[in-house]
Amino acid sequence: MRRWIKSILCVGILVSGIINVNTVNVEASESKNKKAVDQGNSLVHNADELEKIKANPEGFSTSDGKIHTDNEVREKKKQMLTGEIQQDDALQRKQNRKIRSIFGKDERKRIEKTTQSPYQSIVLLEYTSGPFYNKTKHTCTGAIIDDSTILTAAHCIYDKSKHAYVDGITVSAGYNNGEIPYGQIEATKLMVPNAYVNTEKVNQSIALDFGVVKVPKGTFTNHKFFKLINGISHGDPIIITGYPSDKEEDGGYFSDDRPTMWESRGTIDHIQDVNSIQNGNNYDYSILHHKLDTYKGMSGSPNYYLGEDGETMYLYGIFSSESSTSNYSCGITLTVIDNVNYMKQA
Repeated sequence: MRRWIKSILCVGILVSGIINVNTVNVEASESKNKKAVDQGNSLVHNADELEKIKANPEGFSTSDGKIHTDNEVREKKKQMLTGEIQQDDALQRKQNRKIRSIFGKDERKRIEKTTQSPYQSIVLLEYTSGPFYNKTKHTCTGAIIDDSTILTAAHCIYDKSKHAYVDGITVSAGYNNGEIPYGQIEATKLMVPNAYVNTEKVNQSIALDFGVVKVPKGTFTNHKFFKLINGISHGDPIIITGYPSDKEEDGGYFSDDRPTMWESRGTIDHIQDVNSIQNGNNYDYSILHHKLDTYKGMSGSPNYYLGEDGETMYLYGIFSSESSTSNYSCGITLTVIDNVNYMKQA
């Protein structure tokens, strides 16, 4: 039986980060013959491109102007193993089990040894959005999943209200209060699924809230990588680690730098299945409900647990948004794994 609950997401949802994932109408005032607008370095999708995105919900777009079609994605997926990450014995045993941002006392823990695993594989994303935000700096969090790829929340890198990718993104692994142990790297490409851009439903905006940030090949060769995995269950443990803006050293969300890394631990309260019908095909997505303490700036933070060896990092969610009653993460499903595996290679 599918796990459905009466949606509480339509009321009181606040997005972690600067971009609202609430419903927006995908309309464009540009002429249909007008090319994509480049304001600063931000790619802005025009009406023709938005129509192509809408017609190809299984595909994805990139910040350098490419729109991957459904056929391209399907053909590539035929060459890939579905959900290529293997499940370990501990997860298989878990699968046999039956089934406000800060809640109560703030139980977040400061992480100071950010060059140790898994913290060296968590990154601070800092960015400006060109003329849209008057060059104001904003932050999100991401997780390293291979030597040139960071997984984060789609709303961190794409502004649905402007139909545009943000610009000026830098990536700092293991950042700690002004210290940048592995250097600050400029992103080379951003990607979000077309279905995220298309949807006008709040629950789908959260369930599809995943995106990819690319950096030069080999950047993270000496880091451990988070492994994407599905099959999480109600009551399973969860860790969320990221860069909350209320914990910056000088105390303000729009303050001048020096974010610090913080961690919350708890369990999954509920898993909400969200089906997405795209061109007649049904795709599985999910929303993870939990009450782990989070704050703006933690958007894109990995939801994970450590394997029995204490070192393998299994990522099964991406922190997306919060409300007064629960916090919400985009769940990792086989559909998400397939999409991310393809985006990594694009």
